[in-house]
Amino acid sequence: MQVIVYGPKSPRLTYLVEVFCTEYFGFEWKLCSDKAVFEVSDAIRINYSDTDFQGIFKVEPTGFMSEIEIRKFCPTYLKNEDQHELFPNSSELGFDMFSAIFYLLSRYEEYVIEERDVHNRFTAQQSLAFHNGFLNEPVIDQWLRTLRE
Repeated sequence: MQVIVYGPKSPRLTYLVEVFCTEYFGFEWKLCSDKAVFEVSDAIRINYSDTDFQGIFKVEPTGFMSEIEIRKFCPTYLKNEDQHELFPNSSELGFDMFSAIFYLLSRYEEYVIEERDVHNRFTAQQSLAFHNGFLNEPVIDQWLRTLRE
Protein backbone atom coordinates (compact mmCIF):
# COMPACT_ATOMS: atom_id res chain seq x y z
CA MET A 1 0.00 0.00 0.00
CA GLN A 2 1.03 3.56 -0.57
CA VAL A 3 0.09 6.74 1.27
CA ILE A 4 0.28 10.17 -0.31
CA VAL A 5 0.20 13.21 1.96
CA TYR A 6 -0.68 16.56 0.44
CA GLY A 7 0.85 19.53 2.20
CA PRO A 8 3.83 21.85 2.45
CA LYS A 9 7.10 19.93 2.36
CA SER A 10 9.19 20.47 5.47
CA PRO A 11 11.80 18.49 7.42
CA ARG A 12 9.35 17.92 10.28
CA LEU A 13 6.56 16.65 8.04
CA THR A 14 8.97 14.44 6.09
CA TYR A 15 10.24 12.88 9.33
CA LEU A 16 6.75 12.33 10.68
CA VAL A 17 5.31 10.77 7.53
CA GLU A 18 8.37 8.48 7.30
CA VAL A 19 7.82 7.32 10.88
CA PHE A 20 4.09 6.67 10.76
CA CYS A 21 3.94 5.26 7.24
CA THR A 22 7.08 3.13 7.21
CA GLU A 23 7.62 2.18 10.84
CA TYR A 24 4.05 2.05 12.12
CA PHE A 25 1.95 1.04 9.11
CA GLY A 26 4.60 -0.52 6.86
CA PHE A 27 3.39 1.50 3.85
CA GLU A 28 5.29 3.24 1.09
CA TRP A 29 4.72 6.98 1.19
CA LYS A 30 5.06 10.19 -0.75
CA LEU A 31 4.73 13.87 0.13
CA CYS A 32 2.99 15.89 -2.54
CA SER A 33 2.47 19.60 -3.04
CA ASP A 34 0.92 19.26 -6.51
CA LYS A 35 -2.86 19.45 -6.22
CA ALA A 36 -3.52 17.79 -9.58
CA VAL A 37 -1.26 14.80 -8.79
CA PHE A 38 -2.83 14.39 -5.37
CA GLU A 39 -6.39 14.49 -6.68
CA VAL A 40 -5.88 11.62 -9.17
CA SER A 41 -3.66 9.43 -7.00
CA ASP A 42 -4.78 5.84 -6.32
CA ALA A 43 -2.89 5.85 -3.00
CA ILE A 44 -4.44 6.37 0.41
CA ARG A 45 -4.73 10.16 0.50
CA ILE A 46 -4.29 12.39 3.52
CA ASN A 47 -4.69 16.14 3.20
CA TYR A 48 -2.42 18.13 5.53
CA SER A 49 -3.14 21.61 4.23
CA ASP A 50 -5.64 24.44 4.32
CA THR A 51 -7.00 23.29 0.94
CA ASP A 52 -10.25 21.34 0.98
CA PHE A 53 -10.67 18.19 -1.11
CA GLN A 54 -14.05 16.50 -1.34
CA GLY A 55 -14.16 13.13 0.46
CA ILE A 56 -10.48 13.09 1.51
CA PHE A 57 -9.41 12.80 5.14
CA LYS A 58 -7.97 16.09 6.36
CA VAL A 59 -5.71 17.01 9.24
CA GLU A 60 -5.76 20.78 9.50
CA PRO A 61 -2.24 22.14 10.13
CA THR A 62 -1.58 24.58 12.94
CA GLY A 63 1.72 25.79 11.43
CA PHE A 64 4.01 23.98 13.88
CA MET A 65 5.16 21.41 11.32
CA SER A 66 6.28 24.15 8.92
CA GLU A 67 8.52 25.82 11.48
CA ILE A 68 12.27 25.45 11.23
CA GLU A 69 13.48 26.98 14.49
CA ILE A 70 12.92 25.64 17.98
CA ARG A 71 10.85 28.09 20.01
CA LYS A 72 9.84 28.09 23.66
CA PHE A 73 6.16 27.27 24.00
CA CYS A 74 3.82 24.66 25.37
CA PRO A 75 1.05 23.45 23.06
CA THR A 76 -2.57 23.75 24.06
CA TYR A 77 -3.93 20.56 25.60
CA LEU A 78 -7.52 19.33 25.77
CA LYS A 79 -9.11 16.11 26.88
CA ASN A 80 -12.26 15.21 24.98
CA GLU A 81 -13.99 12.15 26.38
CA ASP A 82 -11.28 9.47 26.26
CA GLN A 83 -8.95 11.25 23.84
CA HIS A 84 -6.01 13.48 24.69
CA GLU A 85 -5.49 16.30 22.21
CA LEU A 86 -2.52 18.58 21.61
CA PHE A 87 -2.78 21.45 19.12
CA PRO A 88 -6.62 21.46 19.11
CA ASN A 89 -8.30 22.85 16.02
CA SER A 90 -11.21 22.19 13.69
CA SER A 91 -9.73 19.05 12.06
CA GLU A 92 -11.94 16.01 11.67
CA LEU A 93 -10.22 14.55 14.75
CA GLY A 94 -10.39 17.84 16.65
CA PHE A 95 -6.64 18.47 16.72
CA ASP A 96 -3.52 18.65 14.56
CA MET A 97 -2.50 15.02 15.01
CA PHE A 98 0.70 15.46 12.99
CA SER A 99 1.97 18.30 15.19
CA ALA A 100 0.98 16.41 18.34
CA ILE A 101 2.84 13.27 17.29
CA PHE A 102 5.93 15.21 16.20
CA TYR A 103 5.96 17.17 19.47
CA LEU A 104 5.90 14.00 21.56
CA LEU A 105 8.18 11.83 19.39
CA SER A 106 10.86 14.48 19.11
CA ARG A 107 10.73 15.18 22.85
CA TYR A 108 10.45 18.83 21.81
CA GLU A 109 9.83 20.02 25.36
CA GLU A 110 13.25 18.78 26.43
CA TYR A 111 14.78 21.43 24.17
CA VAL A 112 12.73 24.32 25.54
CA ILE A 113 12.40 23.58 29.26
CA GLU A 114 15.67 24.51 30.89
CA GLU A 115 15.05 23.05 34.35
CA ARG A 116 17.07 19.88 35.01
CA ASP A 117 17.63 17.56 37.95
CA VAL A 118 20.95 17.29 39.84
CA HIS A 119 22.29 15.04 37.05
CA ASN A 120 21.30 17.56 34.34
CA ARG A 121 18.38 15.43 33.12
CA PHE A 122 14.89 16.40 32.03
CA THR A 123 12.52 14.53 34.33
CA ALA A 124 9.20 12.96 33.49
CA GLN A 125 7.55 15.13 36.15
CA GLN A 126 8.34 18.20 34.03
CA SER A 127 6.60 16.83 30.95
CA LEU A 128 3.32 17.86 29.41
CA ALA A 129 2.25 14.21 29.55
CA PHE A 130 2.82 14.03 33.31
CA HIS A 131 1.04 17.32 34.01
CA ASN A 132 -1.98 16.23 31.98
CA GLY A 133 -2.21 12.65 33.21
CA PHE A 134 -1.22 10.68 30.11
CA LEU A 135 2.42 9.85 30.86
CA ASN A 136 1.74 6.10 30.97
CA GLU A 137 -0.73 6.00 28.07
CA PRO A 138 0.33 5.11 24.51
CA VAL A 139 -1.34 8.19 23.02
CA ILE A 140 0.64 8.13 19.77
CA ASP A 141 -0.39 4.51 19.16
CA GLN A 142 -3.99 5.43 19.96
CA TRP A 143 -3.94 8.37 17.55
CA LEU A 144 -2.37 6.30 14.78
CA ARG A 145 -4.95 3.54 15.26
CA THR A 146 -7.63 6.18 14.83
CA LEU A 147 -5.89 7.46 11.69
CA ARG A 148 -5.68 3.95 10.24
CA GLU A 149 -9.40 3.39 10.76
